[in-house]
Amino acid sequence: MSRAASRLAAALLLAQAALGAFAAPAGNVEAPAAQPGALPPGFKTGAEENPWRRFEIIALGAFPIVLFYVDWGFDLSRYASEGFDSDYAPWPFKGDNAVEPEEPELYLRIAVAAGLSLAFSGVDALIHRAKLRRELAPAPVPVELPAAAAPAPAAAGEDPAEPGGGPPDALGGKGGGAELDRGGEPD
Repeated sequence: MSRAASRLAAALLLAQAALGAFAAPAGNVEAPAAQPGALPPGFKTGAEENPWRRFEIIALGAFPIVLFYVDWGFDLSRYASEGFDSDYAPWPFKGDNAVEPEEPELYLRIAVAAGLSLAFSGVDALIHRAKLRRELAPAPVPVELPAAAAPAPAAAGEDPAEPGGGPPDALGGKGGGAELDRGGEPD
């Protein structure tokens, strides 16, 4: 393809994208008002959702991303084990004379990525199940406490706000044995 043809193709692609981005709806058609957080009909959430379908979607969705990172990890490991030889450089730095992995190693990479994808979806399934159990658990019944008795009035000449300002205790001090702070011996 000549340089002029590639520029023309790029210009046409750009024009098509621009026209699609700035296109106005035909006539007086108004878009329906979307409610925040609302899903289109047919989407199931919470307890209605099929857990196996969610597991499958997450496993298949995670696989390409996990495969990319597994490939990069294997390439980096092989590069380090070969003494940082440029023929074994990892993906972004591979040259024309790079050594390609053998077929058994490719299958191993795919198997590792598939196992990690299943592990990710399994962890998600456990988290989702725990979340559903919390949501579906019956709400705790509030306990009604009996009405508290009114506090006793302070004795004449005593300040109820002062620590130990209650009635005298058996040891002759004020308020509930505050003097017994060292092993039960009075001060």
